[in-house]
Amino acid sequence: MEVLSRGLKKLTASNACQPYRTRSRSLPPSHLLFADDTTIFTNDSRSSIRNLVAFLQKFKNISSLKINNSKSSFLASSKMLLLRTHNIERISSWKARFLNQAARTTLIKHVLSSIPVHILAAVDVPIKMLQTLESKLADFFWGWSEGSKKFHWVSWRRITYPTKEGGLGIKPLREISAALRLKRAWTIFFAHKNTLWAKFMRSKYMINDSRESASQRNIDSPAWKGIRKLLHLVEDNSHLLLGDDNSNVWNDNL
Repeated sequence: MEVLSRGLKKLTASNACQPYRTRSRSLPPSHLLFADDTTIFTNDSRSSIRNLVAFLQKFKNISSLKINNSKSSFLASSKMLLLRTHNIERISSWKARFLNQAARTTLIKHVLSSIPVHILAAVDVPIKMLQTLESKLADFFWGWSEGSKKFHWVSWRRITYPTKEGGLGIKPLREISAALRLKRAWTIFFAHKNTLWAKFMRSKYMINDSRESASQRNIDSPAWKGIRKLLHLVEDNSHLLLGDDNSNVWNDNL
């Protein structure tokens, strides 16, 4: 995949494939690699799409690595969570018929609840969508009888209580989403991490990595607005711990 990565960088550097841009001082990502998945960022010009497709075809011919067209698609942000919802529905429809309730509980904890996590880690998902996802999980938990949903004897909120409080310990998606939002705010404003995502967000919405310069405009993305709203919550629940005698309060990165 090193050849693919270098080729995509070269394609973007030569402007044969125009990068995805937001503002002039933002870092334009060309692609991301995770396990056996590749996400490529580009604008919607015909020349960029044409050159990108030609490059992928050339890569396939040279490497003999075939691109699975059935698993490849063009995604806009508004379609991503809908895709995850369809995945949950597809898994639920056939798995529920062959599993008892204990097995379905295990599947929810370790598989179904994890499907939307990557989306929740990146964007602020509307509460209505989270409620829809949890409704799908509840339907799967209780199962079906003769093609219709079984009665839900206990509310989903009660089921997601910790086991010590009488629940089954399934983590509610709304709490997962809130925790991930706080983590994003901590990563950008306090952790001083130089991950690609953190550098991109700082360069787009901040000046010289200063929290005081954080953008508060109406045209900012929903993801940034959600992070910005949590700044005071992170500040109120954070405190500094001094190190050993070698600490220097003037020069150390607090």
